[in-house]
Amino acid sequence: VGDPSIENIVIQAKDPKGIQANLSGRIDKFPLAERPNTGYDLDVSGKAAKTSVVVQRLGMEVPALGPLDLTFRIEGSTQALQLNEIKLAAGREDGIRIGVQGQLWFGDWDQADPFETIDLKLQAQSHTTRALATFIGQELPELGTLKGEARLHTVSGKHRLDQFHIQTIEGAPLTAEVFGSAEHVTLLPEFRIREIKLDANTSTDDVAKLNTVFRLKDEIPPIGPLQGMTQISGDDQNLVINGVFMEAGQEDLLLVNLSGRLGELSAANKWQPHNTNLSIRASSSSSRALAEKLGYRIPELGPLAAQAEILDRNKKVSIHSAQLSLGE
Repeated sequence: VGDPSIENIVIQAKDPKGIQANLSGRIDKFPLAERPNTGYDLDVSGKAAKTSVVVQRLGMEVPALGPLDLTFRIEGSTQALQLNEIKLAAGREDGIRIGVQGQLWFGDWDQADPFETIDLKLQAQSHTTRALATFIGQELPELGTLKGEARLHTVSGKHRLDQFHIQTIEGAPLTAEVFGSAEHVTLLPEFRIREIKLDANTSTDDVAKLNTVFRLKDEIPPIGPLQGMTQISGDDQNLVINGVFMEAGQEDLLLVNLSGRLGELSAANKWQPHNTNLSIRASSSSSRALAEKLGYRIPELGPLAAQAEILDRNKKVSIHSAQLSLGE
């Protein structure tokens, strides 16, 4: 006599806090002896009014996100469990929206990380940068709506994050994008992201638009366009921002260049940079034209040039080696 099967499984559950779960399908072989179940053919769906409530059930904490909708199929066997056709949507249109599609295959349950194969497409959107700042508990400049995507997958037995891309949308006062990868991701026993390698670019057709981004009162004059780039490396607890380059303005008015190293940032230090080492250069071919743009009237004194170093010493950022020249 072969192993029994379980047919026409239907389970429905509802939590007092608004979690609903449904499971239906069959298990082809359900041995009564100590052998693994095989032939899982189960459909699972779940809904919750608050994503945070579901996450708390898993022993984790997340800020308020909004409703959650999840479906997936359970296939394979007890020793090689597969979660396929995963579709998850969480959040609200006027806040943060998160989407996940793909599959999770389990291997040895005795391992600290039982995931044998991961292949998930991740998508996220924040209606405003302020909504994202509130969610992660960090202050951010207002860049408008942000969109992000990435692929979390297993390559040669190691989980990694590729095709990572976050960007502003068309019409943002400051165009910005961050893209790259993280070569080592662990989900269990502790969620960590290591070996991060990212590039960041930013630009705007008028630096005066930064007044909107940083909530300033016209403190930045309209001297021309801005473009910048940098590299980001490290892990989810410690980052290094290096290779900074920024150019703003125009040669016949005021041209400003910034280059160097923003520094090291860590979660332990609340992501405040230290070991900063930046060089700033500024030049103008006409001191009179520059003064007029700033709202002043002076006679022509010739070209202007300035330079300085921005350094972090004793945990304080200060300006060093400042020089200014005016005239021929």
